[in-house]
Amino acid sequence: MADIDRLRDIDNLRRAWRWIRSNPDAAYKSYFRNLYRNYAVADEALLADLADRLKRSLYQPRDACKLFFPKSSGILRPYSLLSVEDQIVYQAAVNLVAEKLFPRVNHRYNKLVFGHLYAGKNSAWFYRKWSDGYKAFNDGARKAYADGFTYTASFDLTACYDSLDHGVLRYFLEKLGLDREFCKQLTDWLEVWTATDRGIFHSHGIPQGPLPSGLLSEVVLSH
Repeated sequence: MADIDRLRDIDNLRRAWRWIRSNPDAAYKSYFRNLYRNYAVADEALLADLADRLKRSLYQPRDACKLFFPKSSGILRPYSLLSVEDQIVYQAAVNLVAEKLFPRVNHRYNKLVFGHLYAGKNSAWFYRKWSDGYKAFNDGARKAYADGFTYTASFDLTACYDSLDHGVLRYFLEKLGLDREFCKQLTDWLEVWTATDRGIFHSHGIPQGPLPSGLLSEVVLSH
């Protein structure tokens, strides 16, 4: 089955919807709780309609609502609020990415990488429990100190999500073995979700805030 067909498969859309509802990020979910409840009233019918529109190329992503939060450095952190339907489609796309990426990176889980750890298809959550990763990180820090390492270094990749080039992202998605049509479709949607309020489309950026963005960024950051 082609990746674009796997994306719009009803079981994949159901999985995406389940993971959106179980997202532990209360801050992001706080903007959508009423909308999630409304969608849940008829979610099976709505997901079936969404799958049908995806199959017939009738689905159109909507512009994101942008919020800007001040950081201690003085710059603003953008926050992208996607419609519930766009969240489902975005999550459904990254579900496929997660399955392809996992075999290549899981050997680093809780050893070199401690966040955005994919939990697997059958999990109630998209990511593994954050507290387990936090404990593993602290255990690793204690071991490093016991081994004689006494310095730490902290780095911040400025505007990391905003800077991810779509051409580079497509390249690494294809290297994972994902179909070219799927890769092109995903970055076309990302152009809409990261566009300015004046409709200027960028060739870079992934939306900050939605659950799947952390894993999608790992496609490039792993390199």
